[in-house]
Amino acid sequence: MESRRGRTAAYRKLLNEMQLVTWPNPCSQSPRSLWKIRYFVDTEFTDFLDCQLISVAIVGEDGREFYGECSDFDRRQCSAFVREAALPQLGQGPSRSMPSVQLRDELPAWLLAVPAKPKPILCFHAHAELLAQSINRLEQGKLA
Repeated sequence: MESRRGRTAAYRKLLNEMQLVTWPNPCSQSPRSLWKIRYFVDTEFTDFLDCQLISVAIVGEDGREFYGECSDFDRRQCSAFVREAALPQLGQGPSRSMPSVQLRDELPAWLLAVPAKPKPILCFHAHAELLAQSINRLEQGKLA
């Protein structure tokens, strides 16, 4: 069985090789290379200041999907918008709600299973920096 340190090193290598794109219009029909597959990322955070990750969804053009919800984020830190619009949507896939330590393992494992060829592109509508910071905190064993 691969050690956590080995998985973390492989995960960091994968993120360095993946192309990260802020995609202002995910439905855009703009030309793209046929040798790249887009994976669209959507995230929810408690707010934009001192934020905690609530959920992450990734859907690939090839049909691969990942969805995870943190079950241990601090709901008191949620903005009014998040309390009203995002929190009522949680829990619809009970098997996808997990403690942050479990998400810390499952998200990198899923990303590492994405084929390196054709070259994957992670497309963010927004929040790419917040997700990267949350992943770093998860890897360090801190609550995202």
